[in-house]
Amino acid sequence: RQDRFASAQEALARGKSHYDNLELEEAVDELDRAAGILEKTNLSERFRDWVRAVQLRVAARFLAGDAGTARADLAKLAVVEPRLDFDKNLFPPDILNAAKQVKAGLGQAPRTDFDVKSEPVSARVYLDGSYVGATPITISRAMVGEHFITLVAPGFQLYQEKVRVIAGTAVRASLTGTDSK
Repeated sequence: RQDRFASAQEALARGKSHYDNLELEEAVDELDRAAGILEKTNLSERFRDWVRAVQLRVAARFLAGDAGTARADLAKLAVVEPRLDFDKNLFPPDILNAAKQVKAGLGQAPRTDFDVKSEPVSARVYLDGSYVGATPITISRAMVGEHFITLVAPGFQLYQEKVRVIAGTAVRASLTGTDSK
């Protein structure tokens, strides 16, 4: 996972450089690569890096004229990181306004409860990079949409999944011991 993280950091740095130089297609490609790699790392530790990659990708898409995809990505990003801020010194007014509109709609966003269970042991549960408790747990009032669930238990491999949360969602994880292959 450390090698993946190093690769993701390099892709993120290249993507940011392309974004700064207004090489927008290249920026989108590198930032998409960085986000994809980071999704395979421990998001309980690397979630902020993933958010940064997606945030810059949204901005690059806006600037490249792909506002529809950028807005859709921004809406998904707001579900997992509702406190997200765009730096007015780094992002142009169109992006700041779009982010403000998306965040304004979050108060009316549908929410639901869902259960997370693990076997054979209890595990620490992270929702979108934030610790929420240990299994078994009911996560209350999560926004409907895609979220990252990460389970961490000593002596067991990391369990991580992107979950589409809707009413009735339940996550049941079978954890694998670290000495199992």
